[in-house]
Amino acid sequence: MDSIVKKLTEIENAAAAIIRHADEQKKELEQEMWQKQKQFDEALKAETKQRLSGTSDEVERQLSEEKARLRKEQEAKIQGLMAEYERRGDQYAREIVKRISEV
Repeated sequence: MDSIVKKLTEIENAAAAIIRHADEQKKELEQEMWQKQKQFDEALKAETKQRLSGTSDEVERQLSEEKARLRKEQEAKIQGLMAEYERRGDQYAREIVKRISEV
């Protein structure tokens, strides 16, 4: 009977050791998974930041180009109007005086 109790105790001790070992492995795996998740999150954050920065730079470049294009167009229109005024300013003034005096 003692040998049966002794055998059962050995089995119980072995089972407890297996459970402890499994718990230790579980904790190690949880820690490893947490580290991998943290690394993934950091990499994703860095990639997102880089993409947003690149997108922001591209938008800024496009806006700058568009502003330069619009400025050039407006300057050309102003130059055209000034040239028109130089050519026909006196004629416009005579027409204005004529319309005012007709009233």
